[in-house]
Amino acid sequence: MSGFRIGKGVRLNWDVRLGVFPKGLIEEAFESFRELIYRIIDNNTLDISLESILPKAVRKIRCVTNNTRKEFETKYLHEGFFETLECCQENKALYSNGKYYSYKELSYYVDTIIEVLESEDVFKGDIVAVAVSKGVWQIAAVLGILSKGAVYLPLDIHQPSERVDKIIKSAHVKCCILEEDNFISHDLTKKLNIRDIKRKERSGNDYKQINIDIEAPAYVIFTSGSTGNPKGVIISHSAATNTILDINNKFKINSDDRILNISNLSFDLSVYDIFGTFFAGAELVQVNEEQAKDPAHWYDLLKHENISVFNGVPGQMKMLTMFLKGKEKPILDAVRLILLSGDWIPVDLPKEISKYFPNAEIVSLGGATEAAIWSIYYPINIKQNYIRSIPYGKPLANQRFYILDRKGRRDVRLDFWGYLYCRKRVGNWILGRSGIDREKIYIFEAVERTLI
Repeated sequence: MSGFRIGKGVRLNWDVRLGVFPKGLIEEAFESFRELIYRIIDNNTLDISLESILPKAVRKIRCVTNNTRKEFETKYLHEGFFETLECCQENKALYSNGKYYSYKELSYYVDTIIEVLESEDVFKGDIVAVAVSKGVWQIAAVLGILSKGAVYLPLDIHQPSERVDKIIKSAHVKCCILEEDNFISHDLTKKLNIRDIKRKERSGNDYKQINIDIEAPAYVIFTSGSTGNPKGVIISHSAATNTILDINNKFKINSDDRILNISNLSFDLSVYDIFGTFFAGAELVQVNEEQAKDPAHWYDLLKHENISVFNGVPGQMKMLTMFLKGKEKPILDAVRLILLSGDWIPVDLPKEISKYFPNAEIVSLGGATEAAIWSIYYPINIKQNYIRSIPYGKPLANQRFYILDRKGRRDVRLDFWGYLYCRKRVGNWILGRSGIDREKIYIFEAVERTLI
C-alpha cells in the first residue's frame, strides 16, 4: 500500500499481484478498507469497531438471506391433533402394527392416558418419560402428556439400563409410562405400565386446554453430549411448532398425505413425523418396532400404504435404494417428498433416489437438536452434479444463520473459513439440578447490529 498527499487530502493505493487472489476478493477487501477509512474520518477517532467491514453488497445479500420473518398462528404442539379431531374425527390418523385408527379412535387412548396422569397428580411442567414401543399407546402417551401441560421425555427402549437410569435421575422424572417394569431400576420413579391400563370409551370431544405459556417446554430429548454423558435438550411448544408449520407450509403437507414414521421416538425427527402429520390432518404410518431397521418392511409400507412423505437419515435412504436394486418392480411413484437430515448426504444419492422415486422432491435439512428439529433447508436439484457436497441451504422461517470467526464475534467474508452459527428463538429453558429452570439466552445481538 502506498499513500501521498493531494492538496488537503490523501490518496491511498494498493498494489496487487495479479493471479494470486480469488476473483473479486481484492475488490471487496478494498471497498471494506475504503469504508473503514471513511468511518475514521467521520467519527474523528481511531476507536472504530471492526466487527463487520464487509462490502455493502455482501452485507445486503446476507441480510436478505436472513430475512426469514414469518408469522404463524400461535399453537401448542398437540393442538393440531385436537383441531383435526373436532372437524374430521373419522379420518385415518394412524396405521400401526397392521391396524388403522381414526382420529376418534386414537382420542380414546389419549383420554385414557389423561385420566391416568390425573390420578397420579401430574401437573403442568412435570416431566413424564415414555418408554413404549411403536404403536397406538406410544402416540397416545405423547399426546396425553402434552394435553396435561406436562413435558414428555422419550426413552429409547433398546438403550442400556445404566444410561436410562442416568436420564431418569437427571431429568427428575415425575413418572414413566412403559411396557416393561424392569426397563428402569426399582424406586427411581413411579411406573405406569400400559399393560395394566384399560382403554376408556369416551367421546374424545371433551378436551380442555391446560393454561400454559406457549413458550413452555413441550419435550426433552437427551443427546450424548460432548462428554459422553446424557445431556437434556428442552424444546418449547413455540419453537417446535414454528419448524413444523413452516415445513408443512413450504411443502404443502395436507390431509391426503401419509407420512412414514421410521425414526425412534427419542430421535427428534419423530417430532415432525407425529405432529407434522396431525397439524395437516394427515395419516401417520408407523414401522413395526421389531422391523424398524428392515428396508424390506419399509418397502412394503411405502408400496401398500401409498406413503407420500419419507422422512429419515441419508443412511436409511441408502439402505432402501440398495434394497430396491434387487426388486423386479421397484418404482414407488406415490412418494412426492423425501426429507433427508441428520448426517452428510452422499453426492450421488439424489440421482440414485430418483431412479425409484420419480415423482419425489428431495430436500436436505439440517440443524441442531437445540434448534427444534431443523433450522436450514436445501431443495436438491437431481439434474445438478454435486462434486464435494450438497449445499447446506438457507434458513427456515424465523431462523438465521451466520458464518463467524472462531470467537463468534465477527462475520467472515466470502472465500474464508468460518464457524456456522444459528439463531432461533428456542425458548429459555434449561434442565437444572432440580428440574426445569428458566435461563435467558443472549446471542448474536452485537453481530446483528453490525450487519444491518
